[in-house]
Amino acid sequence: MSKTYDDTLTTYKMDEDERRRRMAVNPLNYIEMKEKGWSDAKIAEQWGMHPPDVSKKKDSWDFIGRSLDEMKKIAKKNMSKAQRNKAQSHSMQDQIKEEVQEKEAEKDVQNSKLEKVLEEVNGEIKRLNQIKGDLEEKLKTKSLKLEQISKEYEALENKYRDLEEQFDVLQEQSSSPKQTVLLVEKQLNEEKQAHQITQLKVEHLQREKQVHLNQIEILTNNNERFQRQYREAQKTHEALAAYTQLVMPS
Repeated sequence: MSKTYDDTLTTYKMDEDERRRRMAVNPLNYIEMKEKGWSDAKIAEQWGMHPPDVSKKKDSWDFIGRSLDEMKKIAKKNMSKAQRNKAQSHSMQDQIKEEVQEKEAEKDVQNSKLEKVLEEVNGEIKRLNQIKGDLEEKLKTKSLKLEQISKEYEALENKYRDLEEQFDVLQEQSSSPKQTVLLVEKQLNEEKQAHQITQLKVEHLQREKQVHLNQIEILTNNNERFQRQYREAQKTHEALAAYTQLVMPS
């Protein structure tokens, strides 16, 4: 004599989790978990009952001592189409719920990581911008100083050239006093020395200016790299949010 299954359950003020737990206690769900290799003890834990209660359910379904194939045949024979669809629907809802919970957990982890990345990137961008601003200010000062010394260098160069011409003229004039020639020669040497010192200052400032330009270029590249990381992190965050919204049951 075949057994029939009654999945009708009247509940009063029962919460959704309890209702779903009780609805899960059916032959098809038992078979599905056994196909996953679950023991009766694990199934009992999943259903929120004691192992002896699972044995009672198995006995009522005529599953005692049966293979999986035999259980499937018995379930198919004794459960109506509506009951099978309802059990399968419940199993699918549980699966969707589990997937949503997994995605929510993954989203929380990713959000935590992304928030940390965004915080670090923002901090690094601010730091780089501050350094870049300081370097640009130094570069501006160096440029002004270089411009000033370059003008002094040019004036010394002109003065040195004029003294060279005077010295040449005095040497050509045999009537020029020797003292005058020596004085001009001394001035020429002094201007030459000042000219060389100024030239060294100009070269030094030019090198410093180039160093600052190189540092600004490096900082600009780093800034752009962190900006890209920031945008990529934002895209990942938006993609996770969109995916979670997609799989969330309405």
